[in-house]
Amino acid sequence: MSAKTFLIAHGEKLAVVAVAGGCALILSGSINDPTIKPKDDLAAIDRINTTIDMVFKKQAPPVFKEPRAYLDQMLGRLGQSGSVTPTMAWLTNPPDKGRAIINPLDPTSKTPTPTGTYIYVYELLAPTVNIEDAIGSLKISVEAPKAATTGQGRRFSSDSERRWERTDHRGAVVNTGRHLGVQVQIKVGDNEWRPLPLPGAGKDGILPIASLGTEPVTIPTPEPWQRHQLRARIVAAATALDLDGERVERPRETVVVASGQLAGDPTEDAPLLDKILAQYAAKQGQLFKTLLRPEAAVPASLKLNPGEKAFLGPWSPVAKVDATASVRFALLGLSTAPVENDPTKTRDVGRFLLLRLFQQGDQREWMKKPLEAKFGEGDVLGAKDVLIDNPFPPNKPIRQNLETPFVVEKIIKGQTRVLYYSLKVKSRQGGGKNKELEIEKKEAATDVVVLRNPDTGSTMELTRLITINPPVGKLIYPHRAAAYVEKDDFVAAPSSFRQWGLVPEPPKLVPPETGPLVELHKAKVDEGALDAASYTTDTPYVAFPDGRLVWWDTIEPALKIHDPEGVMEAKAAATPTPEAAPEKTDKPAGKPPVGQPPEGMPPEGVQPVPQPPAPQPPKKR
Repeated sequence: MSAKTFLIAHGEKLAVVAVAGGCALILSGSINDPTIKPKDDLAAIDRINTTIDMVFKKQAPPVFKEPRAYLDQMLGRLGQSGSVTPTMAWLTNPPDKGRAIINPLDPTSKTPTPTGTYIYVYELLAPTVNIEDAIGSLKISVEAPKAATTGQGRRFSSDSERRWERTDHRGAVVNTGRHLGVQVQIKVGDNEWRPLPLPGAGKDGILPIASLGTEPVTIPTPEPWQRHQLRARIVAAATALDLDGERVERPRETVVVASGQLAGDPTEDAPLLDKILAQYAAKQGQLFKTLLRPEAAVPASLKLNPGEKAFLGPWSPVAKVDATASVRFALLGLSTAPVENDPTKTRDVGRFLLLRLFQQGDQREWMKKPLEAKFGEGDVLGAKDVLIDNPFPPNKPIRQNLETPFVVEKIIKGQTRVLYYSLKVKSRQGGGKNKELEIEKKEAATDVVVLRNPDTGSTMELTRLITINPPVGKLIYPHRAAAYVEKDDFVAAPSSFRQWGLVPEPPKLVPPETGPLVELHKAKVDEGALDAASYTTDTPYVAFPDGRLVWWDTIEPALKIHDPEGVMEAKAAATPTPEAAPEKTDKPAGKPPVGQPPEGMPPEGVQPVPQPPAPQPPKKR
């Protein structure tokens, strides 16, 4: 076979073999090329990767630069007056968002009329007061009001001291508003309000702002076993506009004083200023009437600057407490005793426990063992010249009086006392997994003694001390996790002992889509909670006076409880003693709810307040 014929028959195959061999040679060289092989082994590479990961994890999150206060700057510029030259003053009004108003006296007027009045609004807010019973003394605290947040350029302010400056055609104009002091008043029983001269205050009860401290002040109780009420208000000074006097063209003292906050959002400023100006021009209008007028008489202890007038702000919410004395008492039960003038006859009497608080220096101790005594209608509750153990070393017996101003007025048997309200879960009509809620109440018979203070006419009701065993596995109000003996609690901690009334405030059935559960659901949605849908229901839910909300969760059919105050976290109380009565009652764990204070000791309706420590630690609840 000739070469030509061979190439024609097999040349293509030879070319393919040659190309494949060359590719294999190149691939083999690349694999064995030491210059492109990694210098480290696989373990070294893993260590490098681990180091890189650790560096990334340790990096702090990016910190963004704080945005500039463009809104406050803009409001500040809008609140400033434009420069006006004396030459053009007779042609131009100072720039003012409320400077041009429709004439309120002319209903047909449609053209805004310049007023030439540049108004600032000084808002007087109410301070915060608190009063606490300390057995024989009162702890009083007064806090200055917290000013609302306002921009620098706003013409509304509730700051303790504010200064507004502008320039008009006659030069610089300065307006001011400032707090001078706090006027404090106290009311005892049914008497009138009178000044309370706290340390640093004058006889008029006005406490200078500089003397306003942060710690409570302790004063002797004016009248024990009486309800004491406390209130306070701000005394302020401002370069005030004469609202009721003759209108002046371009007045320089133009602050109007309001009781409380008028404008919340800066967007409300301009319409409100226009309204004030319109009613000031007309000398009438609801808003014009509510603006405060200056006080004619200023206490000598307060000094006003030139151009200032004095104003009185709104009264604070009233703080109340029933002050107690060093002798505490409780009703143990009822029995009978011979009539003093006729031993053949008997009468109903109440068996009382009396305890007295002793003080030695800064230490306070209660009697170790209560005195038990009987008193009937007409008897003065108390005992004289009683031999008791001195709680302070050397603990020798001493004679003391355990007197109170109260007389037993009435003994009432067979009263109905609501021990607690319980929550019942029942099936819905038609069946299904979802349930409905129902409120039941547990009642028991008890006895009541009515006491009267002849000096003041005040009365109080004492309910017999009883024992409560709460039902197992049920939600109840007032909440009690375990059995509770009122007698043991009174003896262990008389200063903090409180009884619930005959009928505690009942829980409420609230329709769905209304009330606090709706607000709670909105809050959960706003915070992005994954279980926000579970904070809704389609049937009436229960709102307990202690803040608990209970509803039927239709997402995961079950009873759901919201306990913001941690009421159900309280520990079990002491177990009942053998001599305790068989009835059951309940006392809240911790702080009783607002709106339903306990009664009994002190008088019914008293707000619970902290007390000095008792000689023995109270039993766990």
